[in-house]
Amino acid sequence: MERSLPGSIGYNFIMFYPWMQTAWRYEELLLQKSIIEINNSVSINEQIKLIFPELQDVRHDQLMNYRDSNAAKNIISIMDKTENNEKAVIIYGAAHARTSIIKDYTDVFSNKYDWLPLGYRLKQHYGSDFSSYSFYYPPNIDLFNESKLLLSNNANKKIEPFNYFDGIIVEPQELYGTFYQYNPTNENLEFIFNLVENYALYNQNKMTDTANFVFDQQRQFLLGLYYLKLYFGDKFDYSFWRTESSKELLTALYELRRDAFNGSPNAFIKVDHPYDTIVLYHNYMANSNIEDFLDKFISSINEEYLLKARELFPEDLWALFWLGFSAAEKGQYSEGLSYFQTLFESELSYCMEILPLAYRKAALCAGKENNMELEHKYAYIAANLYNEYGINVDGNQYTGHL
Repeated sequence: MERSLPGSIGYNFIMFYPWMQTAWRYEELLLQKSIIEINNSVSINEQIKLIFPELQDVRHDQLMNYRDSNAAKNIISIMDKTENNEKAVIIYGAAHARTSIIKDYTDVFSNKYDWLPLGYRLKQHYGSDFSSYSFYYPPNIDLFNESKLLLSNNANKKIEPFNYFDGIIVEPQELYGTFYQYNPTNENLEFIFNLVENYALYNQNKMTDTANFVFDQQRQFLLGLYYLKLYFGDKFDYSFWRTESSKELLTALYELRRDAFNGSPNAFIKVDHPYDTIVLYHNYMANSNIEDFLDKFISSINEEYLLKARELFPEDLWALFWLGFSAAEKGQYSEGLSYFQTLFESELSYCMEILPLAYRKAALCAGKENNMELEHKYAYIAANLYNEYGINVDGNQYTGHL
């Protein structure tokens, strides 16, 4: 466990877009630190033991079954070796904890199969000695002012989500964590810098393969560039996208290391919102339903939450991009064009992987508004943007389409 803590050789993390709902959150690090503090104050027999039952992510025809079958085997093996009838609390995300088979599941690689979740596998093995609970946030949160555990029974068994779990923990308030890159500690900034530098030097980074998240080395590199620019502004004098020759990345990184990475890079960042603000920002971005929109589960993005997110964290351009994208999708071309033009005014946009798409969308909006001069201008820029690494960003399923 301690090897994953800041300062350890194995410390690393994966960056995700702020609207994504995935489990790799900075709060797991805070949990680990809290457990270490507790364990340091009690005897060995009373200490909390932590395990990570999953194997390294790999590409697999049935990825979720691969992950959960191996996790179940490891958990059962570990529990079989414990003494004194020890109990375990297993923390897993969402559908992994379900106690029923998920029919015709489609994974991130578009493979379709019946998924046997971890909760189902453990229920089959342990029977009534295993219980699985899920958190639930009711639409009318005024019904509860504290957490409540509601057990599944014959009366509610056919009501989602009682049909999938042994009980539901109803929370009065949604509890959203934050992604690592939105916590600009010295250790996190150093990791992002080294990741970008390693790619610049070797066209690769040193992270474990992240096939499970479809976040390859290139995607992490692109996100790293964006967050270095977000935090250090002019000190990171680099534009990933350009229409003419510009400063090379290794030169910009050398200057940034010289000027800011002298042991305490956090002292030089331009943006540093309080933790509670970042938590709320992630809440707003997640509730904008961008993922469901991209997966075609819903027909539109919730712009109300994007507006709240932008007001809360205006320096981060993602909410602004999605506001423009959403307006264009709904045929509100004048509004969409205005959002994109505001985006283009920021130097940070030239370190956003979606900039060519934003210009194409802006050209579409301009054309629909009969502004042919602006349409041609934006279309020309979109066609002529390039980067020094020849990276093709088209086809990213997480950042929209034309």
